[in-house]
Amino acid sequence: MTAAWLTLLLFYLPIASAISAQLSYSSASRITSFCKCICNSNSTIIPLLHPSNPSNPCNDCNRQFCLNYQLPFCTDVEAEAITTKCFQRDSLKDKLVVYLFIFVTSGLLIWAAVRPWAQKYIDAAQDRARPTPAYAVLPN
Repeated sequence: MTAAWLTLLLFYLPIASAISAQLSYSSASRITSFCKCICNSNSTIIPLLHPSNPSNPCNDCNRQFCLNYQLPFCTDVEAEAITTKCFQRDSLKDKLVVYLFIFVTSGLLIWAAVRPWAQKYIDAAQDRARPTPAYAVLPN
């Protein structure tokens, strides 16, 4: 059984390092925040590309932001009728879930393809690992 684990480890080590490198690179980039401006029943989503406070970009998502953006369906609306929602996409958690799913699924597919070939080597290794009896049974 150790041969199978060793093979899987040697196969997945480069893949795991590539995924971790991708995650560390993507986590270094800024998470994109969006502001959803809702005027009556109409809405639009606006990316917050240059927030005034980068540590909390959702502070910029307010009624005045939507009015300053001069949306065509918000021109004749009172300020009290405008609602805003701030949200973020491309978080590290989302990327981790997707990469983990791809990693596990590809591993299972590869193991399903390799298992018939590898099973005979695994069985042979297990047979070699079994101790031989210290006595022999002789026929009568």
